[in-house]
Amino acid sequence: MRAILAVDFLLVAIRFGTSSTQDASETCPSPFKAVGTGCYYIAEELFGWDEARVMCQESGRSVGQDADLAIVDTCDQHAKLWHYILINHNVSLGFHLGGTDHGEEGSWYWLDSTPIAMGVPFWRPGDPEGIGDQDCMGFYKDGYFIDRPCDTAVMSVCQLGVTGLNN
Repeated sequence: MRAILAVDFLLVAIRFGTSSTQDASETCPSPFKAVGTGCYYIAEELFGWDEARVMCQESGRSVGQDADLAIVDTCDQHAKLWHYILINHNVSLGFHLGGTDHGEEGSWYWLDSTPIAMGVPFWRPGDPEGIGDQDCMGFYKDGYFIDRPCDTAVMSVCQLGVTGLNN
């Protein structure tokens, strides 16, 4: 069943993501790349979630802009970003994104305080699991959102223009 869902998601990503990237030199400062409606930097260094936020913020400051872990709040952007990642990066470990339920267990919010949509097509079936120490979210290796412990060292997706709380 999971394999079928992953294939279905991949087909959606390919269908909607074929023209998802632009010439980054025209729209986004290096190392960020234009994908869909945003500028993203896929950091392949492995960090826990808090360390990944610091790294994203520093990456933004290096180009004179605000940045933080990515906010992926539409199906279209989710598909385009995952398609870009799938083509250009190793997905075996997954990626941190800018979502957490730190404030209240089970209440998921993006770093800008907007609520995170629950269920399919965003979340992997069975996630979020609601286990107490899984307070940070990201992409799983199949492109769905999952919750995981914040100290899990994985790659990260940074986004320009994101100003999270507690910056």
